[in-house]
Amino acid sequence: MGDGALIKRKNRRTYEIQYYQKSKERLKSSIIPRLEQVGISTSIKGFYRNSYYLKFGNKQLYLLFKQSQEDITKIFNYPQLAQEFVKGFFDAEGSVPHVEKYLRGERKRKRIPPQIGFHQNGEDSKFILQCIRDFLIQNGIKCSKISGPLHRKQSNKPEYRFFIYGTKEIKKFFFLIQPEHPEKRRRIILLLLHVGSGNRKL
Repeated sequence: MGDGALIKRKNRRTYEIQYYQKSKERLKSSIIPRLEQVGISTSIKGFYRNSYYLKFGNKQLYLLFKQSQEDITKIFNYPQLAQEFVKGFFDAEGSVPHVEKYLRGERKRKRIPPQIGFHQNGEDSKFILQCIRDFLIQNGIKCSKISGPLHRKQSNKPEYRFFIYGTKEIKKFFFLIQPEHPEKRRRIILLLLHVGSGNRKL
């Protein structure tokens, strides 16, 4: 479910949903209004582990997310649904180098790494990443192998990830998936403009 967690607390008989996001404005302007549309009221909490977050209980939504995780493979039977799923996942979990910091000389490395990545925490995440990777490869986009489990101090769950390398492959991804996260979209465009073959017109 992107930057989030589903927690069933048996001792309290509660179904908890947590959603994390580095952008407080994105939570406020995009996520909370969608929850309010289905009658869920919550507020922004944090700052915790470099993110703001929402936390609320809702059994129906919890079960819907659980069902969505179990039926994830069915989405990839329909190319348009798969494209929308990958877009949403990348907007939430994808990584793009901070190109503007490289251009300002704020990074030790001078060379902008021509890569974007997919990351997800949890033992079940490798399967979801594999579905996404297979979809991208089927659409002519070369991807690295999935690496992991990686264990980080800021998370108690193992991380899995894979990358897309090179401006040629990133450009294919950009036009196929059409990511909507404003910062990530802007950084990809900057990357394509300033790295290697990305100097061509978009």
